[in-house]
Amino acid sequence: MGKVSINKVVFDSVVNDIKSAAADLKGLKISDKSLEKTDLQSIKQQLEVIKDFQKVMDSYIELLEIDLEKLTTVGNEMVTQDEQLGSALLK
Repeated sequence: MGKVSINKVVFDSVVNDIKSAAADLKGLKISDKSLEKTDLQSIKQQLEVIKDFQKVMDSYIELLEIDLEKLTTVGNEMVTQDEQLGSALLK
């Protein structure tokens, strides 16, 4: 008979690697510089683009953290289900 299983060690390792990468992203903050003394429109526009980019990155990180929590839950549920299926096969 076949064996139903998830390699939880590998699964958790991959999730932890992703969490580590997410933490690194979270640590990257663009300084909130304002150049009030400049009248160069292109510089002001570039600063706005950078601020918008930071907002998008913050949203991405928030969504990534939610997804990682869901992924961890799914992994734990898979282990539980695998144990249940495995014990049913042994009967």
